[in-house]
Amino acid sequence: MKVYIFGYKGGMANRYKTILRSRGHEVGGEDIEGMHHGFKLEDADAVIVATPTSTHVDMLRRVGLCGKPILVEKPVSFDMTELERLVDDLKAFGTQLRMVDQYRYIIQKHAPMEGLTYYNYFKHGSDGPFDFINIVYHARGPVDIQEDSPVWFCVVNGRRLSIADMDQAYIDMVEDWLRDPAADYDHILEAHRKVHRLIDAGQR
Repeated sequence: MKVYIFGYKGGMANRYKTILRSRGHEVGGEDIEGMHHGFKLEDADAVIVATPTSTHVDMLRRVGLCGKPILVEKPVSFDMTELERLVDDLKAFGTQLRMVDQYRYIIQKHAPMEGLTYYNYFKHGSDGPFDFINIVYHARGPVDIQEDSPVWFCVVNGRRLSIADMDQAYIDMVEDWLRDPAADYDHILEAHRKVHRLIDAGQR
């Protein structure tokens, strides 16, 4: 398959390029300076949006009408009203949009559990609580986010996850998306709503 990546030279794009090429797919794209690499968008089978979060809504409005399945980095937007309008418009057009959620592919390998969801690591992205959007989404109970551990520590619903599983989770996610790129708007909306509820509750 041919996959076109927006944000072609970024850190996350490098991960996706490596995964795709290792699986025999062809990669093209566009960097944030507007330079094109490889084939054109119209020749692609699928699209990944890996640009900065602040550009996601405009980018999705630009490419959401191209008729190709899209995988977008998380989060999509910090503004819930803006996100809901975008989702309504893309759904009306029939756009197949999915948001990155590599955690799903670690969690689903284990039997469901109940309990605290806890994350602690000194280093993460620049999107504040939204950096943890999928951890929050998968939580069935209380969520505690901290940033003072020198070692990555993540527990979801009482089960401790391993950072060693993360690379494979990204591979599994990309392969699953290419195999079945059906839209997942319910996940997108609920994940963002849960982060907003966490913020409103003063937990972050």
